[in-house]
Amino acid sequence: GDVDCVVVPGDCVGGSPVLDLAARGAMVVVVEENETVLDVTAEMLGLPNVVRVRNYFEAAGVIQAHKLGLNLDSVTSSVPRIAKV
Repeated sequence: GDVDCVVVPGDCVGGSPVLDLAARGAMVVVVEENETVLDVTAEMLGLPNVVRVRNYFEAAGVIQAHKLGLNLDSVTSSVPRIAKV
C-alpha cells in the first residue's frame, strides 16, 4: 500500500490498523508524551520497526527523514563520535 509509516501514542499500539501496517513492514512511530488508558505498548506486542520519540514534533522529523530515505541512526546522537587519529 501507500502507507509506510504510522504515528501513535506510546501506549496505544494494539489497534488493528497499527497491527496490520506493522505486519506489512510499515514504520511505527511511538510518541511517549501521549498516554492513553489502553496501556498496550509495542514491547508488549513485540512489534518490529518501531521508532520511539518524545513528542509529535520529533515524530514529524522522523517521518520527514523516512520520506527522504535517510537512515535514522545517522541523524541522531546515537552515532559515535569520530575518533582523533
